[in-house]
Amino acid sequence: MKILGHKSAGMSMTYASISDPVVLADYQSVLQPGAVGHCLRLPQEGPCECDLYLTCAKFVTTPQYAPRLRERLCLEGELADDARERGWEREADRHERVASRIRGLLAELDEPAGQDEQS
Repeated sequence: MKILGHKSAGMSMTYASISDPVVLADYQSVLQPGAVGHCLRLPQEGPCECDLYLTCAKFVTTPQYAPRLRERLCLEGELADDARERGWEREADRHERVASRIRGLLAELDEPAGQDEQS
């Protein structure tokens, strides 16, 4: 409980059932300072097993997350380029879909997608 930073054993037990390392990493990434939004899913509903900060139906973001969204957009572009150079078209397409979703989130927030759009 202390290691996880929870105030109650019940809360620790709720999250202790996350055993898939990929799901756990996604879940933890939303709780970290670099998160781009948060999920409104209640703890009793269990962990969300999708990319929480981009596709969860209960995901919310606000203008305060815009700089992080832009950073993630840049990273997704770099990852897509790298995947293409390696011949990994499906991986490149996946990163482009994530980038498209981020652009959509920024548009919903009336925020520019890149540095060139901010001036």
